[in-house]
Amino acid sequence: METPPTIHDEPVLLRGKPFDSVQEMVRAVSEDKEQAEKTARAIDRRQIVDFLMAIRSAKEVSQGEIARKMGHSQSKISKLENGDDDSLRVGALRAYISALGLEMMILVGPKQKPTIADQIKLHAGAISRLLTSLVGLVGKDAPMGVAALRLIEAARGSLDIAINAATDAIKTGIQDDPAANAEPCPLIQFEDEPRDSCQPDWVLGSNRNALVQAS
Repeated sequence: METPPTIHDEPVLLRGKPFDSVQEMVRAVSEDKEQAEKTARAIDRRQIVDFLMAIRSAKEVSQGEIARKMGHSQSKISKLENGDDDSLRVGALRAYISALGLEMMILVGPKQKPTIADQIKLHAGAISRLLTSLVGLVGKDAPMGVAALRLIEAARGSLDIAINAATDAIKTGIQDDPAANAEPCPLIQFEDEPRDSCQPDWVLGSNRNALVQAS
């Protein structure tokens, strides 16, 4: 008797390859390429709708409850969930999300997938802005200030653990590479100094008063 499949934290491998999306998997493994493309496009057209249904299911909210809170009939909610993203109006989307007890936020970004470096910078900036907002929220409220300091310390501890773990893992991975032990390039270097393979960010001219970006 075969063991039923289980959900793992690791990416599921199919034919030895991990897939980033269902669409990618469908296109890669289906023998009928035309049908695979139709299926993948159908999935693409229902990204938002399927996401809404997944949230509703996770919250164990019925179509009837959503309909009552939105002031519509259940059949209208059913039609919404059976449609695609192009037919979903912004007002209906906002009302549906509100009926789930959530708030809609729209994030506009580049079409290309952001790099890991971009994502780290983005989240670091978001944390900085949130901390600034927290300072403004606390003001001179002592009890709230004490709670905020505890929150910050807990967050600092979690971030330190993650950063240190990543740093140690990277150092371990590159320790045998001679380049890893090389002295880091200076941020600013004089134009007439030998650079070898080192490339600084800025170069100070020989007259010591002209700072130009290194090329």
